[in-house]
Parts: sequence; structure tokens; C-alpha cells
Amino acid sequence: GQPVQASDIKAASVIRKGDPVAIVYTAPGVRLSVDGVAQNEASLGQPVRVLNSYSKRSIDAVATGHGEASVN
Repeated sequence: GQPVQASDIKAASVIRKGDPVAIVYTAPGVRLSVDGVAQNEASLGQPVRVLNSYSKRSIDAVATGHGEASVN
């Protein structure tokens, strides 16, 4: 019986912990991507930590869509 508060609502996650994620780097004329695994949940535009599947290093990225995150 309580009204819904703005603080009760959060954006839908586009990446969930453990999901496969394409880590994407884009520059003029270049687009590189590598596979990784999400280390935390993230909504569109939120930071996400991704474990690079090849180097086993963690990378800080931004969720840009379902299963995709960009780095600068």
C-alpha cells in the first residue's frame, strides 16, 4: 500500500555480472573490439568493469548496449 518513490526505480540493466561483453574502442576510422566478461551489473551509460578474456586484465568501460561496453 505505499506509493512508488523515485528512489525505488532504477534503470534496466543492459549488462549483468557474468555476461559476455564486447569491449569496443572507437576512433576516427578505427573500431576495435575484444571479448570480455562483465564483473558487475550496469545500466546504459553506467560504468562497468570487464575482464578481458585474452589478457585476463580488468578494464573500466561504459555500458553502451546489451552485451557491449566502450572504452576511451
